[in-house]
Amino acid sequence: MAAFLRKLLRGFIIVILAGAIVSCGGQPEDDLDPKAVIPPGMSISDVAGVEGSTLIFTVQVAYPKDVDITVDYTTSGSSAASGVDFTSTSGTLTIPPAATSANITVATTADILDENDEAFSVNLSNPVNAEITDSSAVGSIIDDDPLPSLFIDPFVLITEGQTATLTISISEVSGRDVNFSYATSNGTAVSGSDFQALSGSAVIPQGSLSTTLSFVSVDDLVPEAQESASVVLSGLSNVSAGLLTMAVTINDDDAGANPF
Repeated sequence: MAAFLRKLLRGFIIVILAGAIVSCGGQPEDDLDPKAVIPPGMSISDVAGVEGSTLIFTVQVAYPKDVDITVDYTTSGSSAASGVDFTSTSGTLTIPPAATSANITVATTADILDENDEAFSVNLSNPVNAEITDSSAVGSIIDDDPLPSLFIDPFVLITEGQTATLTISISEVSGRDVNFSYATSNGTAVSGSDFQALSGSAVIPQGSLSTTLSFVSVDDLVPEAQESASVVLSGLSNVSAGLLTMAVTINDDDAGANPF
């Protein structure tokens, strides 16, 4: 009989406790919504745009909350320079209740300089009511300026034995190194006997407008007519073709020479 009474009393206690849990708003653990207690993941997307445009970075969370979600952000230069290629910005972004995204805008700067595409980053920190899963986005600034043109002087006149300085230039300053090859070509003047053969590659560094080559003619004692050769540019990189051939005229200085 005593055992029966103890069992009955234990049942009453369990019923009373269950009622207390229900009256206090409790619910079985399996019925809890994880989204109510677990912060959503937060990420930011990469963006690309032509220089001079405004890049819009979207910060997104996995699911909405019923409170504000905030996060700090700041820009950081990489190959793109703050204040030159884009406008630096920072602040706190708010994703309001029931929303899953908000935007950060960054203005880029247009110029007239041909250059490589450039990049900067937008970085997130200090989230509230969310957890950062991707903290950084790349902003790519696409160059839209035309290539400069490459030119060599059209002609030069020298007397045998003299050295001519040949100027190779570009139409406007470039933000990239300009590369090209060069070589002399025989005409009535022949390399080795009338001038020193010239060949190789050269560069006009970024920010510069020109470079020079030296054309060396050979002095001799043979009276002869005026002779000619040429210098030709080829293998252009980061530049378009302007004038690529120079005519070189060599006058003889020996007695009895026919100037023509």
